[in-house]
Amino acid sequence: MTRTLIGLDYAGVASVKVSTDAYDPATTPDTTYGAWLYNSKFDPVRYWGATTITDAGGAPDEQYFPAGSNGSNYQLLITNYALTYYYFRNSWFDGLYYSMPVFSKKIVSFSGRFSGRIVRQYFGYEGRSGYLASTGAWSPGWYQGYYNNGILTPPFGDGTWSYPDYDENGNPSSNLVIQVWNLPGNVEPILDPPLDPVAGQTSVIIDSTTCRVAKPGYDANTASESQLAFDSSVLPIKVVAANDVAVPSGVSSVPVGSVPDDCLVDVHFYNGADIYYPVSPFLGANDPSIGAEYWLSGGQLHFDNSYGACRARYMVYASNNAGPTYGDNGVIRQFNDGARDVVQFLRPGAGADPNFADIILDTRWPALRIVKQGYIPITADGYQEWAVSFDAGGAWPFIKYMTVHGGYSSSGENWSAMIREPYVKRLYTNTPGSAGGAAGDTTYCRLSSTEARFYTYRGNPVRMFYADFEDYDNRRLSYRYDEAPIQGIRYYIFGIPQP
Repeated sequence: MTRTLIGLDYAGVASVKVSTDAYDPATTPDTTYGAWLYNSKFDPVRYWGATTITDAGGAPDEQYFPAGSNGSNYQLLITNYALTYYYFRNSWFDGLYYSMPVFSKKIVSFSGRFSGRIVRQYFGYEGRSGYLASTGAWSPGWYQGYYNNGILTPPFGDGTWSYPDYDENGNPSSNLVIQVWNLPGNVEPILDPPLDPVAGQTSVIIDSTTCRVAKPGYDANTASESQLAFDSSVLPIKVVAANDVAVPSGVSSVPVGSVPDDCLVDVHFYNGADIYYPVSPFLGANDPSIGAEYWLSGGQLHFDNSYGACRARYMVYASNNAGPTYGDNGVIRQFNDGARDVVQFLRPGAGADPNFADIILDTRWPALRIVKQGYIPITADGYQEWAVSFDAGGAWPFIKYMTVHGGYSSSGENWSAMIREPYVKRLYTNTPGSAGGAAGDTTYCRLSSTEARFYTYRGNPVRMFYADFEDYDNRRLSYRYDEAPIQGIRYYIFGIPQP
């Protein structure tokens, strides 16, 4: 059961709060983090949405979007020469607050399954050297000021580019989904953080036509989107199902309730006491920390695990492709779902059976909370550790982070800044005794219940190889280094309420 407050809390601040039944939302301090399923005094976590990337075989060489745009004003360009490439401008992501947001790219099979993989890449003489890496290693970054004079004329500004997943013969083997969060992925701060409350300021407006709550210190009558805790068009992300479960080898599933099959899912797969994200640094082709294929179907989260038994910490979010409904629902809806009393805060004028796009809050679904966030400047080369302690208040921690990079310039390609997904990469040769180990672009996080410890290897080679037979015969390796070495880590530690 839950308890809801709309009004003044223990500090005299007008708020909307939902607590577990054990806590009185009017008197419980905000710092009792485990009490809160929702608290309008906390900075909200917002999800922008997703874009699916598919092979465009048979399409024209170049397609510009929106319709009627061209090389100077497009938002999305799809090129289809030898392979399909997608080029995005930030304007494609309408409503995004940040020029370089938190994002992830997930591999999706043609059957709709999400999967993690280990990439094996070969280099040099007879492919006798190369690397093993998690999938982020072959995923492009999100750029500022990107320009490639071999492909795009004229240059375009902020953006990212990507392509579907292809096999070794250049045939499409699966699609990609770019998932974008309305959170900064670089050193920028979150816009309009909560401030000290202002006496007499209007913080909550709930009536037949409006359902709006401002962050502390902002007036709900005049607040911009980024100054709102929520509004009928600015929804906090909500967790409709979450757990930490054992995943056996083979096919298995866990119940997640009556949720649409196209909901957003995030999973950490791991072995042992701690989570290694994105995967374990002890990388191997059959490492169980790679995890399982996973997909939603029929109220179940399904796993197909070929690497060995592991655990999965997952969240299913109230986010899918269904649009809003229309009817005469008020902004507050109360009912019993057969197991408990439920309070919903709705978009004014929602239909009798509202979709996720209509539901601002639902007392069954905790809002995702940022336990801790920040930026770590990376100032040293070689193996380094960077520890961040936190108090999750009884919640399960869940990590997201981006690596931050500077500019790069060559005769054919340049950019002013870049962020990218973290990945683990281990170099190898097939010659015993030769150098290998973690590549210079490797980063990972070891996450426990109280600490996120980040690891970096800046300055190490990112490739090593034998240039020809003579070098191979003499065991003489050549090396390549990161063209845009890591400069920082932008991290977010979320708290998942335990069921």
